[in-house]
Amino acid sequence: MDYFAIGLGIVPENFKSPPAPIMIVAGLAYLIGGGLILIAHRRLMLAGAVANALVLLLFVVSAFMGNATIDALSLSGKAAQVVLGALLVWFVKQMGKGRGGV
Repeated sequence: MDYFAIGLGIVPENFKSPPAPIMIVAGLAYLIGGGLILIAHRRLMLAGAVANALVLLLFVVSAFMGNATIDALSLSGKAAQVVLGALLVWFVKQMGKGRGGV
């Protein structure tokens, strides 16, 4: 939900982030992706895990370049993304066991 908070301007003015429309689109992508993952397609979960890892990587790169705010809001969102990524990988592995591998 931090994407929506940033996109709607609920954060302090000195909060460094991409432009508001990008943050709204990112928030919608997570909501839509989360809904699609409920369908439990293994490939979709794997794609979600990869996309999630890329978002985390881009945040780290932005932070090192000084283009991202590091505070409780951003770190709590990133912690949730790490948990999401771990769960997606775990679900993909569990689904693979049920089908005899892959």
